[in-house]
Amino acid sequence: MANLDFETSPTLPILQRITLPPSISQRRHVNQWAVILSGLSDTERGACALASRMLRYAVYLSAGEILRRKYAGRRLESQELIFPAPIINWWPYLRARQKEWADRLDAYKSSFLARFYTELPIDGRLWASPDNEKQITIVLRFLQTRLWSALSIGSFSGRSDALDWLHTKVIDASEVIPGEIWVVCTSTGEEFYVLEATCEVIGHPPAVKPRSTTGTASLRADWSNYVAEQVSQLAAGSRRSLLSRMRWANEAEYDHGVSRHWLSKTSSSDVQDAWIHRVAERYTLACIVSNSVSGGWKSSIQMAQDAVGLVDTGPPPNRSEEKQLLNLFLPAIHHVESVHFTTNKGKPLHPAVAVIQTPAREYYVLRDNGMQIGCEEDGIVEMWCRLLGCEATGEGIADK
Repeated sequence: MANLDFETSPTLPILQRITLPPSISQRRHVNQWAVILSGLSDTERGACALASRMLRYAVYLSAGEILRRKYAGRRLESQELIFPAPIINWWPYLRARQKEWADRLDAYKSSFLARFYTELPIDGRLWASPDNEKQITIVLRFLQTRLWSALSIGSFSGRSDALDWLHTKVIDASEVIPGEIWVVCTSTGEEFYVLEATCEVIGHPPAVKPRSTTGTASLRADWSNYVAEQVSQLAAGSRRSLLSRMRWANEAEYDHGVSRHWLSKTSSSDVQDAWIHRVAERYTLACIVSNSVSGGWKSSIQMAQDAVGLVDTGPPPNRSEEKQLLNLFLPAIHHVESVHFTTNKGKPLHPAVAVIQTPAREYYVLRDNGMQIGCEEDGIVEMWCRLLGCEATGEGIADK
């Protein structure tokens, strides 16, 4: 339902023991043959498996050699803890990981990112999502948000080094707070804390000195306190979610800024309902006021006053950095009434695009991060139409 938002893998196959092992005297040669066979093609390995019981056994073990060479990481290590014996047939697991890699690479090749990047700035090992099933999803979303920031809000202000940073290679991504915050690492040595839902940068980890080329500050005190609190609560086995920090108007009609009536109408187990709810959440997080994420710290009341044009004449908040709490404020103009993957004429939208209905107007957004690329009066911005390959109405050009 989304462009580059991959579902986590289904339940992996239960692995079985290898049958008909060779004699004990032959087993001392098996590991050497397994290494050799791991470099052959499937057809060549199939022929070798017919030659003898020892080679057949080595073909089975060669799957483990391929896994350790191409898929090394915490995901493989967790499976090896479950199936530690060297007499396990790893081929079903290897085939599942190969299919996952191929499917995700194919999805990328058909996406607008592939049209923008002639050479994708991602370390090749990340396509295997070696440490976390969501790893490549987060990396691709980070690239989308980085591109959106450069094109839509001119975050680089015409800097000569902007394009260089846009193409900086991503070499790693690791989850800090499950479902909420990740650290993305680049080839320049920079590390960024990003929100999982939107991959918007919230700052650098405290131990990392920010580079002047990006203009990104160190992690603000309220975010730092939140991360520390969440890590502590994770260790204790319970925690409050990031959305618990969100404030919005009219809580009776909206749940975290999303229409309660619409949520109740779309609460089935249907896959599309799950997707549109996910896009709604991303949109609300993408639309929280800027001081929720960066800039000077403000309370929810101050941000609410700013949103309606009131000037705060009171004294500055007397709160030390150690006691600053994270506040996320969503203006009422960005409350979500509904989310759609079709036009008002019922035609499918481009796979990367969704329509958000708010109390005031409709917005076109990217499904993968909730960022705005147009509105109902003007349609999708021409620049994004060219990049995505769609009409101003959101329909894919190939569908016309």
